Amino acid sequence: MKKDNNEEEKSSGVSLEDYIIQDKINAFIQHYKPAKDESTCDEVYTDAKLRQFFKAWPCTLGDPLSIYTNILRESGFIMKVSLSGEPAYFVCQREN
Repeated sequence: MKKDNNEEEKSSGVSLEDYIIQDKINAFIQHYKPAKDESTCDEVYTDAKLRQFFKAWPCTLGDPLSIYTNILRESGFIMKVSLSGEPAYFVCQREN
């Protein structure tokens, strides 16, 4: 009987964390800092924009974006509701 992709990934020891790229997280944190609110930020990162930045697309193991957002939260980035009513991170570019 043929295994589906999910069973193959589980049996091979692959986890959702294997899809997380620490260098992308480091790049985000080095380039941005949390902003107080939307009126003081340089950019607004919605789920869609975060997915694009991190290339975090759901797979058979789950949604890697949840891991990225947990790491961002641990680094001081707090998701708030934007003026458009969508959850988002408000960020400012760090000065180099």
